[in-house]
Amino acid sequence: MKRVVVLNSYESIKEALIQKTTELAGRPQDSIPMKIATYNNKALGIMDYNKKFVFMRKLAYKSLHLYGSGMTKIEEKIVAGIEEMCSMLCKEVDKPIFIRQHLAYSLVNTICHLCFSKKYDSHDPEFQNLLQAIEGTNVGLGLDQAITVFPWLRFFPDSKALKNLKTSTVFIHGYIHRMFEEHKQTLNGEKIRDITDSLLYLSQNKEQWQDAGFEKVTQEQLESIFHTLLFAAIETSLSSLRWFLIYIFHYPEVQREMYQEIVNKVGLKRQTVADDKDNLPYVQAVFLEVHRLASIVPLNVPHKAIVNTSVIGHHIPKDTQVLFNLYSMHYDPTHWDEPEKFKPERWLNADGSLKKEKATHYLPFSAGVRGCLGERMAKMQMFLIVTRLLVNFEVSLAPGESMPDLKAGIMGLTYAPASKFKIVLSPRDRK
Repeated sequence: MKRVVVLNSYESIKEALIQKTTELAGRPQDSIPMKIATYNNKALGIMDYNKKFVFMRKLAYKSLHLYGSGMTKIEEKIVAGIEEMCSMLCKEVDKPIFIRQHLAYSLVNTICHLCFSKKYDSHDPEFQNLLQAIEGTNVGLGLDQAITVFPWLRFFPDSKALKNLKTSTVFIHGYIHRMFEEHKQTLNGEKIRDITDSLLYLSQNKEQWQDAGFEKVTQEQLESIFHTLLFAAIETSLSSLRWFLIYIFHYPEVQREMYQEIVNKVGLKRQTVADDKDNLPYVQAVFLEVHRLASIVPLNVPHKAIVNTSVIGHHIPKDTQVLFNLYSMHYDPTHWDEPEKFKPERWLNADGSLKKEKATHYLPFSAGVRGCLGERMAKMQMFLIVTRLLVNFEVSLAPGESMPDLKAGIMGLTYAPASKFKIVLSPRDRK
């Protein structure tokens, strides 16, 4: 029998994630699917909270270079992936297509470029296998996996999803291991090519590892960081982008207004860049509202109390699993006016500028020491993909397609749209 606490109110979630962030920063270690997928709970996202986790997270952050000139280099690689995607989409104009595969191509190719300096053609067999393995892992890690709730089911024949998870895990671990081996043979500390090089170079400081409690640096520990990067960067962004499309199908005037703002503030003589974001308040407001309504991680990733503690006066014993009902917080009628409605304007002042005060009841990327490591990169990627898509194409639901249900989702690693839909891209006049 597991002891589980669900926090629903903003007050309790804020206290737990921010004021008592380390006390509740543990991770449950008993999920069978998660153990399969994450090097037996060694992946950064699922490691329990301790000195080793703190060190590994700092190491990952330094390797990502999510600051200064590092963000410029990240933007360059994101843009390269988007330009390739748009070139492919130009060949598909005015005919029904499944956009999901094109978005996945851009997202996965960008991450492979950032992490391993690898760029793939969309038809490359290795790339297709990687896409399938990521999808298989996402399905296998779904919170509805019965084996997570009833561990004794592992003694029965494997379900299709669990078999697929094991196969996908073997492929992904093998892929990451192969990339590391190739980089070890060609590492040059004076010429860092990508995140793998950076991680290998930083790992040479053995004293830092020993101070963090590691007896020695193992390649498996380094490789485990990339498991978290792969899924955090790809599946969350892909789900968010698909929800965005569904919302603009339901609210076509939003797409028109976003496009008009881009034309007015950026123009058509160039493509959007990350620095344009602050000049596009309505575009930002749409993203904020999509993240609120979609709540793609509705109960957050499960936490665990690492000490006896309390939240809003209620005792929480050590090792209790804690879930954060972010969905409830994002739909709280005491804070949000008409919370069920899609209203980007709620984020804007009367003059159309973005409200400067930070929304309180809003945590789509979580918070505290377990907050999303790649939040800045994910936001930049979504901004660039959407703005460049809209400035080049008018996006519409394909004729004969049923309108996707705003409330129909599938729980995997994220809460993703249940609907598989085709769209039509109509080229815009850029003169």
